[in-house]
Amino acid sequence: MASDFLLNEDLDIVIHNKDFVFGNCDVQNISLLLQYAPGQLKDFPFSGIDIQSYLLDEVSEVEIDGAIRSGLVADGATVSTVKVSLEKIEVDANY
Repeated sequence: MASDFLLNEDLDIVIHNKDFVFGNCDVQNISLLLQYAPGQLKDFPFSGIDIQSYLLDEVSEVEIDGAIRSGLVADGATVSTVKVSLEKIEVDANY
């Protein structure tokens, strides 16, 4: 379980009583990795999955599953399961 500062829905740092809020950030990190495209993070230019581009293109669920798994493993996560369907994407992984 990774611990880091937490972000709100608008990706702003959560502050409580004039201090950063820290907590388990595994879900937050996985969510951000799914959203960001490679090259978007200056310090980690190869990180990012850009899930939106996969969803907009006509790619198979197997291809999306593979992209998610390889992106998370490259980031240091241990991936238990990835389930991709038309309705949602479920990821069970941790750092």
